[in-house]
Amino acid sequence: MSTLTEDSLAILGQEVPLGRVDKALKELWGADNARTKASLMNFAIYSEESSSLEKNTTLLAEITQEHACRGLLILAQPGKTATTPRAWITAHCQLHEGHKSVCSEQISFLLQGGNLDEVRNIVFAHLDSDLPLVCWWQGDLTQSFSERLYSVFDLLFVDSSTWTDPAKAFSTLEEARARRPPVSAATI
Repeated sequence: MSTLTEDSLAILGQEVPLGRVDKALKELWGADNARTKASLMNFAIYSEESSSLEKNTTLLAEITQEHACRGLLILAQPGKTATTPRAWITAHCQLHEGHKSVCSEQISFLLQGGNLDEVRNIVFAHLDSDLPLVCWWQGDLTQSFSERLYSVFDLLFVDSSTWTDPAKAFSTLEEARARRPPVSAATI
């Protein structure tokens, strides 16, 4: 498990106070007329692994080459001493004929200490409205994987490659699926 350093966080873009994320994004888009913001979905990547923000920024840059989205990278560290949540913004732009054309935005969050409500509130306060929420859950299904959080995902991908107890994790997923209301034909 690597340690977070200011140098490793530099890849995340511009750090902004949590309460200024939306305003900073508007300023980012207003500063460059050569870009067009595009979003077809909200794409959240949740991890509790220290090195995930840097790794997931690289992955999101690749994903946005084909899939325009608002990327939300969440590094939650519930066992750490609680600190003020931190946020960064950046954009991943695709080039067309040598010029920036379509860009997807990325908001990264570092949430140390805190609780599930903090994770849920911060994520949902920064969604691009009226777009589906897709979540890629990396690692074990910890206490943060609760109905209050997963019940609002439109689609959930679970990375089980590092699970420490697969039987327990599959049981947790089955319980979550059983609690989820049935999908009506009108929402398909």
